[in-house]
Amino acid sequence: SNVFLCEDGRVKLLDFGMARAFGRRRVSGGTPAYMAPEQWREAPEDERTDVYALGVMLFEMLTGELPFPEDDHGKGTLSSRPAPSLEVPESSALGALVARMLEKDPTARPRDGAEVLAALSPIEAELRGPESRERRPEHRPPRIRRRARAPLLLGALLLAAIAAGAILWAKQPSTGRGPARVHAIVVLPFANLSDSAENEYFSDGLTDEIRQVLTRLRELRVAARTSSVYFKGKTVELGEVARRLGVDAVLEGSVRRDRDRVRIAAELVDARSGFHIWSQTYDRTLEDVFSIQQDIARQVVGGLEIVLTRASEDELRKPRAASVPAYDLYLRGRAQLRLPRTAANLDRATALLEQALAADPGLAQAHAGLCEAWLARYELARAAESFEQAESACGRALARDPEAGEVRLALGNLLLLSGRYAQAEENFRRAEALPSAQIDALLGLARTYLSERRTAEAERTFDRAARLDPGYGRVHLYKGNFLLQSGRYAEAAQSYAEEIARWPEDPKAHNNLGTAYYAAGDLEKAAQAWKASLQLSTTPSAYSNVGTSSFYLGRLAEAAAMYERAVELAPKDHRNWGNLGDAYASAPGGAAKARAAYEKAIELCTERLRVNASDASAIAELAHYHASLGHAKEARQLVARALKVDPDSAYVHYNAALVNARLDDPNAALDEIERAVALGRQRQLLARDPGLEPIRDRPRFQALASPPAK
Repeated sequence: SNVFLCEDGRVKLLDFGMARAFGRRRVSGGTPAYMAPEQWREAPEDERTDVYALGVMLFEMLTGELPFPEDDHGKGTLSSRPAPSLEVPESSALGALVARMLEKDPTARPRDGAEVLAALSPIEAELRGPESRERRPEHRPPRIRRRARAPLLLGALLLAAIAAGAILWAKQPSTGRGPARVHAIVVLPFANLSDSAENEYFSDGLTDEIRQVLTRLRELRVAARTSSVYFKGKTVELGEVARRLGVDAVLEGSVRRDRDRVRIAAELVDARSGFHIWSQTYDRTLEDVFSIQQDIARQVVGGLEIVLTRASEDELRKPRAASVPAYDLYLRGRAQLRLPRTAANLDRATALLEQALAADPGLAQAHAGLCEAWLARYELARAAESFEQAESACGRALARDPEAGEVRLALGNLLLLSGRYAQAEENFRRAEALPSAQIDALLGLARTYLSERRTAEAERTFDRAARLDPGYGRVHLYKGNFLLQSGRYAEAAQSYAEEIARWPEDPKAHNNLGTAYYAAGDLEKAAQAWKASLQLSTTPSAYSNVGTSSFYLGRLAEAAAMYERAVELAPKDHRNWGNLGDAYASAPGGAAKARAAYEKAIELCTERLRVNASDASAIAELAHYHASLGHAKEARQLVARALKVDPDSAYVHYNAALVNARLDDPNAALDEIERAVALGRQRQLLARDPGLEPIRDRPRFQALASPPAK
């Protein structure tokens, strides 16, 4: 009865936002069927209470029925059973959104009207598109007795958007009644004021731990670590920090450590006005570090006047205990993981985390860190034993703390890398429900969708992550990777360039920018970007990519030298050996060395496929290695297998062309080049590849290698 549709088509809402207006105080009354469980329990209420009412209204508009029977004066909402599932053929996302809005636990619902509006926008666009059909939404049980056609769906979405906007408006305080409400905060790196620079790991680790405590609170958005670390050591006005990261408040401080004594100073500032909300200095022993972290988090919540749910209050009270020696070793190990992922840094990280676990085997975050370290070692060098170690560490971490966000993220990344996409998606979804891991979980989900060629879902998920934390650099890096794999090279290059503007010292951004230029056929720009990456971090991939630019530019000796360095740093990565074989094979007198390199590549690539048998790129590369050694039968079988796994990959089709060219099947090679070009492979690279030399003089090849007529 609070929603009115006027004769002129306008929608008016009355009494929306009462939960926010009264905060913790109980307000009697309301329409029973639309009241959230926390209202019946007289628990704290916030915007999510109104989101629940909106979910009931949207469910009723779509089905003609209430999600819960109005028995016992509407208290059916207190039962443990969830709302009936709602299937909307025109948009599966709409049913999922309504289900989230009707969650019994407030912390599982969208945070406020802004999040509802953000979720509704792509749904509305989908329904307005030409693919929209007049199908009715279904929910079971009970059976639906009324139809809801596409125009009605759009009408329901319009009303929901207006109501979400009303919730968003209602949560804004009126002017002149105190400071604006804070929803987002950044924890800037605490300055190390100790006599020794070696204690930097401790101040950085303490900052991360405080951030972790705050990220567990659903009521507060905390800027990601990589976003905040950018400002470390820089003189930037707090207002500029807030603008760039999209936050309202800043927590900063300093740490001075002297043996077993610590002095920690913390200050909370309203970044928009410069108003100092709270500050305090703690002079304690090292044994008190956990209680200091929790007290700072509680003071932040109090200073920002945040109304916490019971679940968030429990998170603040949750004891975070570990032996101080183990904790110190854990912080040292984490500090090594934050450094560029070189073999030496990862070796040190692994050793320190293993020492931490020897001191305290129950330290779950150390197990998760060890999983991350071994997984990074596998990605760097492709040693199968590293993957096995990562899998073991992830299992131990999960057994000790199955609800820790960092554990679920580590496990999701491991499963994604091994091609177990359904399990990876499950773990990323579990992590998404945890505030401390939501953004990285969304990025993991998007990467999983991309691996499964669910490109539309991947793009929507990347965009959602960007909306939730626009200042998080990793979002832009992964979105660039998505654009690159989708053949949108100019957009990918722009995304990487924007990331470099934020993080000029990020070698991955420079490396990926070079890959975007390479894919677009601009070898000179690719070489410049890859060399910039190599100057920042001497990783195997940096050497390999510089070698690739030299290879295509015809500088074969330089290419071989770069590939040899890559092999030295990552001797178990089959791709480095395969590239080295190509460089040797293309140079005069290199046949014997090429054969040895290809044989090693075959051995290592076969190991890689034991980890992920559905890696189409690795299958295609293995086919190329066999073809280079004259193993025609094996090469053709592998090409067919790779094309079956991923028939829409330009990279797979291009490798199939190289295989057929090497096996003296020119027509098949030209067919595959044609398909690769149609899928995005740039023509400019064709004439430069020595592997296509056997078919270079054919008119059809020359036509394919020529720029298309404008």
